[in-house]
Amino acid sequence: MNARHHRNDRSFRDIGRQPQGGTGKTTTAVNLAAGFARSGLRSLLIDFDTQGHSGLAFGAVAGRGEPTAHAVFSNGPEALQASIRMQTARRDWPDIAPADIGSTHPGGNVSPDLLARALTTPRMREAYDVVVIDTPPSLDALMVTALAASNAVIVPFVPHPLAIEGVRQFSRVFLSVRLGAMQRLHHVALLPVMANPTVLVHRRMIETLRHDFGERRILDPIRSDIRLAEAFAAGQPIYDYMPSGRGAQDYAALTHSILGRWFPHQTSPGGEMHLISKEQSMTDNVMDSVGKSATGIFGLDGVMRGGLPTGRTTLIEGGPGSGKTVLALQTLVNGAKLCGEPGIFVAFEESSQRILANANSFGWDLAELQRENLFFIDAQPSYELLQSGRFDLGGMLAALEIKVKELGAKRVVFDAIDMVLDLFENRQLARRETYRLHEWLNDHGLTALITAKASPLAAGATSEALEFLQFMVDCSIFLRHDMIESTSQRNIRIGKFRGSSFEENATPFGIGPQGIEVAFGNEARSQRPKASTERMSSGVDRLDTMLDGGYYRGAGILLTGSPGTAKTTLAGAFAVSACSRGERTLFVTLDSPEEEVVRNLAAVNLDLDSHLKSGVLLFKTSRSTTASAEIHLMRIRELAHKHQARCVVVDPISALSKSGNSGTARNVIERLIDWSKAEGITLVCTSLLEGDNPLSEGTAAQISTLADTWIHLNYLVHAGERNRALSIIKSRGSNHSNQVRELVLSASGISLADVYTAGGEVLMGALRWEKESADRQAKIERKAMLQRKSNALSTETVILQSQIDALQQQLAGKKKTLHS
Repeated sequence: MNARHHRNDRSFRDIGRQPQGGTGKTTTAVNLAAGFARSGLRSLLIDFDTQGHSGLAFGAVAGRGEPTAHAVFSNGPEALQASIRMQTARRDWPDIAPADIGSTHPGGNVSPDLLARALTTPRMREAYDVVVIDTPPSLDALMVTALAASNAVIVPFVPHPLAIEGVRQFSRVFLSVRLGAMQRLHHVALLPVMANPTVLVHRRMIETLRHDFGERRILDPIRSDIRLAEAFAAGQPIYDYMPSGRGAQDYAALTHSILGRWFPHQTSPGGEMHLISKEQSMTDNVMDSVGKSATGIFGLDGVMRGGLPTGRTTLIEGGPGSGKTVLALQTLVNGAKLCGEPGIFVAFEESSQRILANANSFGWDLAELQRENLFFIDAQPSYELLQSGRFDLGGMLAALEIKVKELGAKRVVFDAIDMVLDLFENRQLARRETYRLHEWLNDHGLTALITAKASPLAAGATSEALEFLQFMVDCSIFLRHDMIESTSQRNIRIGKFRGSSFEENATPFGIGPQGIEVAFGNEARSQRPKASTERMSSGVDRLDTMLDGGYYRGAGILLTGSPGTAKTTLAGAFAVSACSRGERTLFVTLDSPEEEVVRNLAAVNLDLDSHLKSGVLLFKTSRSTTASAEIHLMRIRELAHKHQARCVVVDPISALSKSGNSGTARNVIERLIDWSKAEGITLVCTSLLEGDNPLSEGTAAQISTLADTWIHLNYLVHAGERNRALSIIKSRGSNHSNQVRELVLSASGISLADVYTAGGEVLMGALRWEKESADRQAKIERKAMLQRKSNALSTETVILQSQIDALQQQLAGKKKTLHS
């Protein structure tokens, strides 16, 4: 893959790709070329791979006799211009020079600079800013010609051991060729694709290559996302197919990173990048009047309108276990990993070894960061110094200054500084040291975080020694960790932020496997993809007919009803239908154990077990009382990402409103629906109603207004019999049925009975059977009565016919006598 950047010196910048099949090289070429075009650059994609897949991704395939990119080998450099398909209707798509899928690779006598000469013609220089070349999967004359025209090479690889060995082998051959042919080449980098950051072997393989080739030669990984393959099959770049998905975020961030690191002077005609970076997708990023340093914490940058104040001091206060140290350390880690800003962590309470041990569960790879970008200082004051009274912060700051210069640190954390300030018997001394620290931070322009304990009593007031610091800092963050009805609840609130707007209300947050996530919902709402018109089966054919074709893909579906009305059964039918189509599905139950649900649904011919064994279905059981609603939301999202789920079932979602979650449940469910829509995931939730009136939903969450489709299940009791009934309350965008249908469960499966009315009332169960039996008996009696009447008429007809015959004989005798 080549990318040419046109600067004032009119030089070319090209990016080449790895000579190996099955590594996502064509996917990378397609989405990078589209990413450059979306940024406002004039982009060209040259398909040098004779399979022609890059052109196919944009619907540009050369027919028999039409010019192709491979014509440069037979007709010379000028032939390239004639092969280009202009994308005049889509300015955010690159122009395409399609491949000749019938071409044979040229021999070794081809001039290596043939493509370079084609790209340096005046017309090509004037027409394009970036050229991306999709190379063939073998190191032959085509590959060498592409490399000779390149300013940069990207080598995609899947992070598993066999692929790692392939990268090493390629690098050895590549370097030998580069010495003679690739004079224009300035940049070489490795790109992990189809990567899963939660898989240990993936992390280890990436770190192995980082150690072998250097930090700057490893690009941020492209996470595994089935939508990348779906977008390719649909003939679209990922930005069109799923603009808010992981694949679009990662390739947009990669495009932004390449332009920033390798071609920093290249800008779009409008002077700005029209890309969505990984960090920007999580934040509001309003800069206000102060510079912002992103924390990289999901939701927090949105709450702070972009992040921490750059070069200023932020105070984090909270009670024991509220997450102060986690928040500070996670911000430091993200600064080093995402922003390239080295940081220093000064520990006044716990030792750095204990802090590192506690943070290992988050998977932040602190050991690797400590080599270059992260440093820990143990600054716990010794008992002897405290007893002698000869203690201040001067010595620690002097040592810290040396380390700041050595590391080039941009961020610093002072963890539990109250442990030191509270030791000064003289309040004036404490103020003096606080002022000294604040001035030192201002002088060095560091983005600083200071954590301090707030008493859980007295409305969370901090110690007296920190009162002065509260007024001095530019930003203050308050963390709370409370127990509400025996359920842990956490929230974060920005107390002040000089020079910037911010979210003033308290916002819930949770601490999950990857650290802190803040429940700030505004970012997801602005990223919703286009509404899909694709229909999905509910798993019940007659219900699909009632829904005018089934559920919409990516919709939120709500199944409500009293206990035993078959909510879980309908949800299970949807899951089985999705799995049967090969769509990976997550089934989360907050009520019954997995084994019971599988057994119960098997009784109505719904086979979950086979899909569990095949791995298409992932089942997760979790009692709602074991965690707050926020933690459940984090777990659901994490499981869905790991499983790459296209469909998610939560049964029952109303359980999240129990045990202290009533105040946060609706917000959590609303963000769950927003998240599923942004990810293009079809979400089916069941909800238990406290009453049996579908028009007044009885769940504490009151979530019926959030659903796109609302199906209500209830009981109709007649003649000592209870029968299940189904009705569609709403289904947005559908000409759905307004009938109430009887839901019948049997060993053969789920069915909906035909509507049967009598006297203006829908009859079900025994009443329907009795009425149908009576109707059948009446029909039989009417038939018998008609038969009797028919028999009587037949007898009368015979008698009359006999009489007629006798009269006719008499008449004939009279006539004969008259004429004789």
